[in-house]
Amino acid sequence: MARATVNSEIENIGDIVETHLYHLTTVCGAKNNSFDEAFLEALTLYHGKVFEAFKSTMVAIEHDRRETAEKVIEQQEEVIAGMDKFVAEQQARLMNENHPQAEMAAFIMLMDIMANLKRIYEHTEQMARPVTRQEFSTGIMLVPQD
Repeated sequence: MARATVNSEIENIGDIVETHLYHLTTVCGAKNNSFDEAFLEALTLYHGKVFEAFKSTMVAIEHDRRETAEKVIEQQEEVIAGMDKFVAEQQARLMNENHPQAEMAAFIMLMDIMANLKRIYEHTEQMARPVTRQEFSTGIMLVPQD
């Protein structure tokens, strides 16, 4: 059952990348939208955190490393809260000042990308749960086999 969950979650992540993130990069390129330095730094930071969580989860699954999986689960709240805080700060800044339409369009794309990175982290966290022997989305408790 855990293998089916992992396969399903990986497929969900692939769908997010293929359907949403690929589309966003295509739109960004076609409209010549560009991100300012703060946006690029945030995207780089949070993409890195999500990617590291995914890699750590894959290692945890392959080698049954409970501590590694627990770390991914524990960091989820911090990573997602960080993304939400950055988006809220930028939104407040943009709402209180006059900005060009291109900057507003870039912000909307940033919000979409961040939302998809959060979804990827959530799927990654679901893959980590069986390694920790915690309940996961189906409500089944995995019991270690001796």
